[in-house]
Amino acid sequence: DSNVSFLEAELELRSAPARESLDDLKLSCDGLARIVDSVEVLGRFLQGRATEERRPAPLPVLLGEAVEASRAHARSHGVEIGVGECTSRAVDVIVGREMFTRAMRALLQNSIQHAPQGSQVTLEAREQPEQVVVIVSDTGTPLEPDMLEGAFKAAGQLRAKRRGGGRYSAGLGLFCARICADAAGAQVRAGSSNAGNWFELVAPRA
Repeated sequence: DSNVSFLEAELELRSAPARESLDDLKLSCDGLARIVDSVEVLGRFLQGRATEERRPAPLPVLLGEAVEASRAHARSHGVEIGVGECTSRAVDVIVGREMFTRAMRALLQNSIQHAPQGSQVTLEAREQPEQVVVIVSDTGTPLEPDMLEGAFKAAGQLRAKRRGGGRYSAGLGLFCARICADAAGAQVRAGSSNAGNWFELVAPRA
């Protein structure tokens, strides 16, 4: 990323074709980084090393970490990350901190990848008596009704990729989001309408 940033600074006043080539390079690097991250998660899952000890963790801090880790991905796709309604005070969730944050990142990055250029992906959190629901929403291609649950499962992802079209490509982001959520002690679910899609990460409150 530092090398790409250096090239970006050097080409600031150069030709439009050079800048377009640099943008293509940034997208390729971003895609490669996501693949590496998914492979690492899958490796830990297959080796039985994904589950983390669950401890109270400050939700506002975890939200901030996930947003900051996803900003470069958003910039490379021409998408903004907006923070919507969030908890009005410091709230702790009982989760495995690393895997919970990775689950949020996977949901954010999936929405960013499929959101229209120039649009906004929104992250928000809502308190309930015994749990907190983190919501990632986008206005990209709607999820097919039969994929609202299957998107988070290997079999569902394989079925969608074989069928072609729709929202899915070659990535495993939502499947990895579920692995991370399970490992952290949280749950994932999805919803869709003509206006867009939303993905929820549900965690117990401390």
